[in-house]
Amino acid sequence: DSIKPTPLCVDTFIVQLNSSGSFSLDTSHINNNSFDNCGIQAWVLSDSLFTCNQLGFDTVQLTLTDFSGNQNTCSTIIHVIDTTRPSPFCFGDTTVYLDSLGFINLDSSFVDQSSFDNCGIASWTLSDTTFNCTQIDTFSITYTIFDGSGNSNQCVTNVIVVDSLPPNLLTKNDTVWLDSSGVASID
Repeated sequence: DSIKPTPLCVDTFIVQLNSSGSFSLDTSHINNNSFDNCGIQAWVLSDSLFTCNQLGFDTVQLTLTDFSGNQNTCSTIIHVIDTTRPSPFCFGDTTVYLDSLGFINLDSSFVDQSSFDNCGIASWTLSDTTFNCTQIDTFSITYTIFDGSGNSNQCVTNVIVVDSLPPNLLTKNDTVWLDSSGVASID
């Protein structure tokens, strides 16, 4: 038998990464009724494992070998995408303390309790980040995380703003003179 197999591949195949950030491709994903006159002995893919490092477009070849050793190849464009939303985890309640100037600036470390994403967290936002002396109260804060593919998710936590520093009384030395009635006035 000197007739090569007839490989038929789909033009494109979309690979959607799972919650672990990977996808295992097999020949059934890209084979489109390939055949050989005497049967196909081996089906081999040039690449079969896709991860977050391969987001975007790639080409995979399917090589067929028949029982006489004849080979032929077709290829498919693979589009690797991540549609899995991040998994945010907020602390239940977070107590924060104003500094000596009466301010506190929050970042993700104040509210994030081990949030994760299958392809990594690219950025985050907080609905409120700065508090001062006029805001001694409990506030509901929304924490939103984003991955590199534009997927996002959020959680909500309470931030309790506390002023725990005692007032600082500043005095100055001054000389006071009493009038003839024994009375003095301090400005």
